[in-house]
Amino acid sequence: MTPKLAIEHLRVHYRDVRAVNDVSFSVRPGCIFGLIGRNGAGKTTTFGCALGLLRPTSGTVLFDGSPLSPRTLADVAYLPETPALFGWMTPSQHVEFWRRLYPNFSITRAHELAEIFEVPLQRRVGRLSKGQQTAVGLMLAFAQGAQLLFLDEPASGLDPVLQHRLLNLIVDAGSEGVTVFSSHQIGHIERAVEELAILDRGRVLLQGNLDELRERKKVVEAIVNGSLVRRAVDGDADAVALELSRGGAHSVRILDQTLEQLFFATIGGDPV
Repeated sequence: MTPKLAIEHLRVHYRDVRAVNDVSFSVRPGCIFGLIGRNGAGKTTTFGCALGLLRPTSGTVLFDGSPLSPRTLADVAYLPETPALFGWMTPSQHVEFWRRLYPNFSITRAHELAEIFEVPLQRRVGRLSKGQQTAVGLMLAFAQGAQLLFLDEPASGLDPVLQHRLLNLIVDAGSEGVTVFSSHQIGHIERAVEELAILDRGRVLLQGNLDELRERKKVVEAIVNGSLVRRAVDGDADAVALELSRGGAHSVRILDQTLEQLFFATIGGDPV
């Protein structure tokens, strides 16, 4: 099966800075794919190169096996971390503008999304809060009728109710096309994605199906000398549990790693 999106050996170098350093991953049709990493990990730069907004130093980006083209762009929607909106226009005027730009844009769907995200259609965008501007960007992106959605920090500024509605929309969109999104909120990634890549300092450190990664990578939890001890294990968790039991530990349990534990174990951050 030809991937919907294939990024191969992508590199972006700025003088002595390697913003993206040999990043490769592919996204199959109908998949929700998450990019996760710290600030400066290379997520937004990767998005920019995929969409032709930045010129990579080297590497390729293919959509359905072909390079990006004007025809391809009609099937790609992008919500940047800061939505690209016109402050002097209302959301309603943006809807009409997007309708003229994109052949598959649905005004009916835009109005449905405006209700979901509580968008004040007749108020100038420049007078809207950050969260409301994000909501306008989401309304336009999801109404575009694209086969591929790039969402960069799509929950930025949204309140918990609207974040919940957004995640439901992302899950629904996965059954109709492909959604690639990035978020600093690991809980959002964990709830919505099927596959993911963890970036750090411009490199992909870990990628794959989330359920398979969690099945392989375990946490062994035990009480040792009255204290709770946790060990991250990649491999034979039973052997580690047996070793702890023989060493006098009790209440030994083997648990799947949460995505947060998986993330920190991968980038070398806080202990499990």
